[in-house]
Amino acid sequence: MSLQDFKAILELPSWSKDVVVWAGSRNTLDQMLEGMNKLEIDLLDLFPDNEVLPVGQEDRAELLDRKLDKHLQTLKPKGTARVVLRVRNAALLARYGVGLQRFYDWFAGSRSLTVLEVGQLRPIALPSHCAGIIEFDSNRLVAYFKPLLSRPDRLFVETI
Repeated sequence: MSLQDFKAILELPSWSKDVVVWAGSRNTLDQMLEGMNKLEIDLLDLFPDNEVLPVGQEDRAELLDRKLDKHLQTLKPKGTARVVLRVRNAALLARYGVGLQRFYDWFAGSRSLTVLEVGQLRPIALPSHCAGIIEFDSNRLVAYFKPLLSRPDRLFVETI
C-alpha cells in the first residue's frame, strides 16, 4: 500500500472493520494522523513488572491476550465520532502469536480504525561469528500480519 493509499483510507467517510499495519517511521505516522480523534495504547504497558511476568512464552501470550481483550473492551468506541486507535509496539503481537482478533472484536467498525504501529523495518548486518546461530528477517513481521488482516492490502511498509 502506498502512502497515498493510506491517506485515502484515513479520509474515507466510514471504515469497514479496518485494521491497518504501519511499518514505518513514527514521525510520518504522527503527521498522517494529525488532527484526527485518536486513542493510544502501548502493548508494553499491558505487561506487569518483570518480577511478576510469567516465565513461559505461552503464559506470556495468554497474559497479553487476556489484558488486551479487557483493555480494548474499555476503549470500545461509543457514539458517532470517528476515532483511530493507535497501537504502539504491535510487534509484540507477532512475538507471542496473539493475533488480531481482539481488535476486530472490540475496535473495528464503521467509525473506528485500528493502526498497528510496528516501527520501521531495517535489515541489520550480523557479525560473522553469529552466522547460522542468530537469524534476523525484517520481513517476518510483514509475513505474520498479512494473512491476519481482513484485507491484506491494509499493510503499509514505509521504505527507508
